Amino acid sequence: MPKSIDIYFRGSSDGGYKFGDTKRIINSTSHPLMQTFQVATSGKYIYVIWAMQNAKGNIGSMFMRSADNGTTFDRPINLSKNSGENNSTFPSAISVSDNKVYIVLDNYIFKNNTLAQSELLFERSTDNGLSFSDTVRLSGSSPLAYPKEILNNQLVASGKNVYVAWIKYDDTLHNSTLFLTKSNDNGSSFDTSKSIATNLDYMKLATSGNNLYVLLEVPVPNIEDNTTHSSPGMDGYNLSKHRLCKDSSH
Repeated sequence: MPKSIDIYFRGSSDGGYKFGDTKRIINSTSHPLMQTFQVATSGKYIYVIWAMQNAKGNIGSMFMRSADNGTTFDRPINLSKNSGENNSTFPSAISVSDNKVYIVLDNYIFKNNTLAQSELLFERSTDNGLSFSDTVRLSGSSPLAYPKEILNNQLVASGKNVYVAWIKYDDTLHNSTLFLTKSNDNGSSFDTSKSIATNLDYMKLATSGNNLYVLLEVPVPNIEDNTTHSSPGMDGYNLSKHRLCKDSSH
């Protein structure tokens, strides 16, 4: 079992000039994992997601909300509906638009203690996080079989538009592909995902109105020794090909 931690919360109602009392919102008995926490806000609502490990070593995705500016927090909800003996689910991204809460999860399936499959899951709430809809797989009709796996997921929302992007990495071919899918109906349905870039290390999404921006990090040749600065297994890539992509067609 990893190191035990507690999570505390402090809130300010005057722009950060003064803060209220410190309160513990998650204690070590629930075995939260370090550096898995994310937070999002909308009006008086505060949303927190994190990963939790049980006594058997399985990892699940947890969600908790406050409906009164952090004065109190509801009981945590386990979002890992499909989690089992051989599953571990990590919360990778959260985004909020009005009373809608969107969450993306990484689900890993193990066989004989070895990674066998991975998939990208999506959950949404239309009532400020009070309840969540059924889990939807965004990464395809079935989980990806190793050596293919999903990395670096991103989620952004603006109005009715929800965008999710992820990198699919092939550990045998040592290449990566960036996929994007979008919803124009508050996450009720998603378009078929499409490939928009290849051989990249990392990416970030941002949106404003109907505009979507994708920032890509790609390895470039080292002029001095003609090698490549990149993550292990990544091929060289020309930065000028994909520096910043913009999609305002939807």
